[in-house]
Amino acid sequence: MEALTLFTSYMVAISQPGTVPTFDVSELDVEGLVTVTVESQVADTMAVTLEATPEAPPRSVSVPLTAPQTDEVSVPTSAETADCAGEVPWPRSVRWSRRPILRRVGTVPSVPVRVENETARLRRLCRSGSEPAFAVSAPRYASQVTTVGGKDMGTSGRLSLTWINKDRSLISTQDGGYEWVDRDDFRVTETRLLRDVATVGEVHDDLKRAADNLLIQGDNGEALRALTRLPEFADEYRGKVKLAYIDPPFNTGQAFDHYKDGVEHSVWLTMMRDRILLIRDLLAPDGSIWVHLDDSEGAYARVLLDEIFGRSCFAGTVIWRSTDNSNNDAKTFSVDHNVIHVYGKSPGWLTNRVARREDQSGHYSNPDNDPRGPWFDGNPLGSPNPRKNLQYEIVSPQGHVIQCPPNGWRWARETLNEKMATGEIRFTPNGKGIRRRTYLLEQGGLPPSTLWADIEETGSNRKAKAELKRLFRGKPTAELFKTPKPESLLRKILEIATQPGDVVLDCFGGSGTTAAVAHKMGRRWILAERESGTVDEFIRPRLDAIVNGEESGGISKAVGWEKGGGFRHLEVAPSMYERMGNRLLLAPWVVGDAFAETTCAQIPGFELEPGSESPFAGRKGRRRLAVVDGLVAESTVQSIVEALCENESVLIVAKSYLREAASLLEKLSPGSRIKKAPQDLLDMKGRVLR
Repeated sequence: MEALTLFTSYMVAISQPGTVPTFDVSELDVEGLVTVTVESQVADTMAVTLEATPEAPPRSVSVPLTAPQTDEVSVPTSAETADCAGEVPWPRSVRWSRRPILRRVGTVPSVPVRVENETARLRRLCRSGSEPAFAVSAPRYASQVTTVGGKDMGTSGRLSLTWINKDRSLISTQDGGYEWVDRDDFRVTETRLLRDVATVGEVHDDLKRAADNLLIQGDNGEALRALTRLPEFADEYRGKVKLAYIDPPFNTGQAFDHYKDGVEHSVWLTMMRDRILLIRDLLAPDGSIWVHLDDSEGAYARVLLDEIFGRSCFAGTVIWRSTDNSNNDAKTFSVDHNVIHVYGKSPGWLTNRVARREDQSGHYSNPDNDPRGPWFDGNPLGSPNPRKNLQYEIVSPQGHVIQCPPNGWRWARETLNEKMATGEIRFTPNGKGIRRRTYLLEQGGLPPSTLWADIEETGSNRKAKAELKRLFRGKPTAELFKTPKPESLLRKILEIATQPGDVVLDCFGGSGTTAAVAHKMGRRWILAERESGTVDEFIRPRLDAIVNGEESGGISKAVGWEKGGGFRHLEVAPSMYERMGNRLLLAPWVVGDAFAETTCAQIPGFELEPGSESPFAGRKGRRRLAVVDGLVAESTVQSIVEALCENESVLIVAKSYLREAASLLEKLSPGSRIKKAPQDLLDMKGRVLR
């Protein structure tokens, strides 16, 4: 049984006046019929249906808008497209009409589909390729159809989200932007090192540095990959993070000084998808992720999270009142809230209970000075379901017969008599009924509400900005974050989702609020931030002040924070590779110990062995890793093999080696291998996210 994602109709922009955009659907291995419906958002343009047959995979075609309104237009066996010179074979028909076509239907065996979005690239869609591509202007929902032998077997019922280049990844560029690459590109699969920059306060020794609170400067995708793949960090955090709170750019189209907002939909979704997949690997089985957004991408993110975690892991969406003053100049609605989507790593994730507010306990009182404190009568006495053994009469001291509720009492007679003896259940003064007394001291917390509208409890953006003004008195207001989050908001999240000592992750560090609150509340934390200026100007000064007892604002007084603890400042190392034309080389800094360390990081399963005698650098069970910064000759192989213990094998990675050396290694140590860097390292890629 095979599956194909079928898309609803796509809105497209016109590529040239008088034509429908060119669609590239080249080199399809089609069995059966595939029908693609395209609806234009430009007034008075046509919707086009392209039919592909196994005998002639489709290429490209443009149909003039001036074509006669007939049910079918025959297209020549060769047609010149709007942007391609030469003849393009097209032995099929194109049906079109001015009536909107609402959906696309069809079944084919599993066929890779890439949906491309950028109008500016429409003129390049006629290039040859191995995947079909259609131009769309926004993400679209899709459902899956299973097929057997080309026959429709029905929908699976699971929704997914599709967008341009969903099958690709993004990497950060030095100018602060992103570049599309294949998901097995070395820049995606490479595992970067995490280098020490500084330590603040109380930290572990360097061999246990992964156990410290961590501030990581660098691209958060690279940081997350390092945390999941480098053995020293993976052992400490993979499957052990209790809470991931992320406050990514909302994609509102606004320009912020401290991070790039307003990116194109597909860029935003791919960036989020890649990072959430890595976060999922770090979450503990009883962990949760909280994704803070607004309406710009909130709905799309919800479907994306469903796709990654499964709908059964959805816990709720918190509505947080983010402003304490409405926008009176709004043209439609004054948007006064943000949304926070909450998902458990596993189905059935549970929140901590929250303390009762005073207004939630107002119905408790103690008019008779009961030594057990405030109480109220009113909890139900009847069984929710009918049961014969719970249906019995009670006789009061005054002789009144009290009938049971329709389904019977909540307890068996013996249990009810015990509760009467303790005073939990008592007769009314007239003896004609019974009441159940519930004491406030016996009640635990309450489940948290999804509506957080109390500014005094969870703060607002303006309150958070006031906190930053107090922390950074020398900075002009215009240089501060536009929409920072208050410490009181993060305090509530941590109270609901964590306990002291749990690990909290935030890979969109911003002004450092998550780490500040986690530190004050006795949680361990990891904070990643891409921009070095943000780290130097905001995060480091703020966290340094907390550790040194120089910061008493925010939630400090409420949680009794004074000073203490510490953290380790790390940075993501640069790539070990660099391009020179069409060649891929090792970067100049990849020499000596750096070569050994980066090589070990690229080979799954090998763990670095600090202090081991060169050329040995790592180990994977009984297999050793030897890294040679230079040429491996026969004498090199001889000395390495002689250093192996019984039943050990070796993987040698070198910048060059002689064929005779490889032959000798195979002879002296069967099962051992020699590889050349960087070429052979690219064949030892780590897991590619799918």
